[in-house]
Amino acid sequence: MQKKKNYYLSENIKLLKIHSIWILSNFDNQSVIGLDEQGVTFWKQLENGNVNKKDIDNNEELYNALFELGFLTQNKSNINKRELRITSAYVHLLNRCNLNCVGCYSMNDERNIESDASADKWKLAFERLALAGVKSVVISGGEPLLRKDIIEILQYAKTVAKIENLSLITNGTVDFPFEKLKGYVDAIAVSVDGYSKMSPTFIRDEGIFEKIIKTVSLIRDIGIEVCIVPTLHKKNYNTMKLYDKLAEELQVAISFSIFSVPNNEVFREYILDDVALCKMAQDIVTLNAEVEDITTAGEGICAMKSCGLGQDMISIDSKGNIYPCHILHDENLLLGNIFDNPLKAENFNQTVLNMCRQANVDNIKGCKICEYKYICGGGCRGRAYLQKKNLLEKDSYCKLFYKFHEFEMQTIQQGLINEK
Repeated sequence: MQKKKNYYLSENIKLLKIHSIWILSNFDNQSVIGLDEQGVTFWKQLENGNVNKKDIDNNEELYNALFELGFLTQNKSNINKRELRITSAYVHLLNRCNLNCVGCYSMNDERNIESDASADKWKLAFERLALAGVKSVVISGGEPLLRKDIIEILQYAKTVAKIENLSLITNGTVDFPFEKLKGYVDAIAVSVDGYSKMSPTFIRDEGIFEKIIKTVSLIRDIGIEVCIVPTLHKKNYNTMKLYDKLAEELQVAISFSIFSVPNNEVFREYILDDVALCKMAQDIVTLNAEVEDITTAGEGICAMKSCGLGQDMISIDSKGNIYPCHILHDENLLLGNIFDNPLKAENFNQTVLNMCRQANVDNIKGCKICEYKYICGGGCRGRAYLQKKNLLEKDSYCKLFYKFHEFEMQTIQQGLINEK
């Protein structure tokens, strides 16, 4: 950090110009500020330390925003110096499941065979997550509602470990007293396959649509925030509007997931091609849709150098093993075990941790020359690894991200023109 008069500037900030739009980006917290020419001049004065009271008064609103969003600080100690900045985690409480979905990322040879880790071990895990500064935890599996002690575990995570944002993913087919989760779970995501009773089954078991919809309605009526999560692939990519309509009819939120698997003959018919990816990008912008793989979709532009694997986020499997993300439960990417040690950088596999740190747009193949790299983050490193066994390879779905950001920036640019 460099001291500039009575403020400090983070070194993790870049001033970008995309489609003639100036964007000030803070990669520490993903914040961005759009600047006009006067704002650009003021920022450069701040960088050089050449500001006076008149300059600040003339740019008071921007000056205050720079402090509010962490671009500037008056106290060097306010800058986060933690070894790890992990804020979110997937936690797989078990490996058992009652369905057989095509391309399930957590499927392995021990599915429905291995015994569940005890509730006490998971309570310790949540304490360690909270102590490390993790704010958001997604409970997954397998199917987490198959655990008989799931309520006890979630109550502990929320009331004792004090996990700030606790959500749960379910396939919606298990009969469960969801009212007992109210106050302990902030949101529940329900995976859906079809968009109506008459629509085809794509990747999940047949005959479960009506049961899932009843579950969604039940959770909604109890008063727990609920979201449906369709998975997009080659067979259903052009039906986003139908899924959106289903969510509207149910009066619930919707978030799309993207089918991510190794590119082999087993999954060939599900793999999205460039034509499909371009169509999806347009629909995402049109619907203002939330998509798991595109951090900015539905949220506005974010400053990103990477997807955050192993640094902003981790995934913990049913044995307590820690991996960089939920689709990278690969023994070659094992970071550590949360049952064995606290969540600290010194307890991580340093080789894997360094691989994660290097997996950013300044190093990823194809990203260096892309004008959108610092608002894209390089796509999904998990998908790149699944297909090429290399975290620095180009995401095969790069076309989706490129077209999305192109449409997004064109929309913003047109809006600015209309304001003039």
